[in-house]
Amino acid sequence: MSHILEEYAKNLGVLISKPIISEHYFPIPESKYITIYSEENIQSKNYKHFNLMLDLINPIIKQQNIKIIQIDCKGRALNSVNKVLGGLSFKQYANILSNSLLHIGVDNVYSHYASSKNIPLVNLFGNTYPNISNGYWSKNDKKKDIAPIWDVKPCLNLQDPKSEINKIKAEKIAQSILDLLKINKRINFKTIKIGELFDSAITEVVPTSFAPVSINQNELLFLRVDMGYNQEAFIKYCEDYKVCVITDKLIQLSELEKNKHNIKQISIFIDKNFEEISENYFETLKLWGIELQLMTKIEEDFSYLKNKYFDHCVNFYNQKKEKPKDISSKNLFLSGKRVFEAGIEYPSLAHCRIKEKSIDEGMNVLDTSEYWEEQEHFYIYEQN
Repeated sequence: MSHILEEYAKNLGVLISKPIISEHYFPIPESKYITIYSEENIQSKNYKHFNLMLDLINPIIKQQNIKIIQIDCKGRALNSVNKVLGGLSFKQYANILSNSLLHIGVDNVYSHYASSKNIPLVNLFGNTYPNISNGYWSKNDKKKDIAPIWDVKPCLNLQDPKSEINKIKAEKIAQSILDLLKINKRINFKTIKIGELFDSAITEVVPTSFAPVSINQNELLFLRVDMGYNQEAFIKYCEDYKVCVITDKLIQLSELEKNKHNIKQISIFIDKNFEEISENYFETLKLWGIELQLMTKIEEDFSYLKNKYFDHCVNFYNQKKEKPKDISSKNLFLSGKRVFEAGIEYPSLAHCRIKEKSIDEGMNVLDTSEYWEEQEHFYIYEQN
């Protein structure tokens, strides 16, 4: 397929030339820096592993006294960047790009401008093929075009239901940056498995006692009543946070009513011996605006429960407890969830069960069925 610039030129009957921008000076005291742009508004171009990638390159580029500047930040800043810039004009960003050692981002106006200025370019592609929209003016030794291995083809849309850009491995981007900067170092990191839910930051609490938890303003707190329960702690969490409740027991309406405005969803694990859930319970929660979800872990009980609660939705909770192939107990992992009990943070429910509270990078996987049940929340990797 032709590059988009060539298609425009052909259809409009014009020649291709480099853009001419009247740059506006913006003071950057750093003498050596690279720029990074993280797309937040276009879902199919939103790469969620930039923080991990920055963790891989930071120790190396610090030795070279190279700084990292995030440009055109519209929301949360990336970790480990030295400077965050937002709210500037394009002409000011153009001036910043012109003096950078390298630019990292997705295919957009900044990557094209960096290409026109012969700035080394690491370009990520989420919804289109690289040859359609890569750095047109960049020489091959000045650019690295990185795309995922598509299931079939890119979505060619602003929304990608598979979020395939996040299949790109962080170490591939990191190594490309070092190569273009001509830094003779190898990244000691190999991705083994990226869980489908790793990018969904989740905070869970086992409410056996109350201790404040730090979460983002719009984030929901998941209360794991199925793992432990204290009535006073439960009510206090419902009072102070927006919550979703996961339980294996029927919580009385009297415990929910006072804080019903903070409870968004209740998921109940049931089986054929579970106590009867009255129609009044369903109707009251619906009136309060609380979504009720019934689930069973026992496949043999599924048909019985669907018939028993014919007017309501019952789902089978399919637990994956098998260890994936090619994963060793020597492999390490990062967790996309935080689990708290009594104010202590754990990287998974499996760790919480055995009270292993280490949350440092470089945690070894746990070879237990409980751990593998949560595997979609983990980023599993190898490091020598």
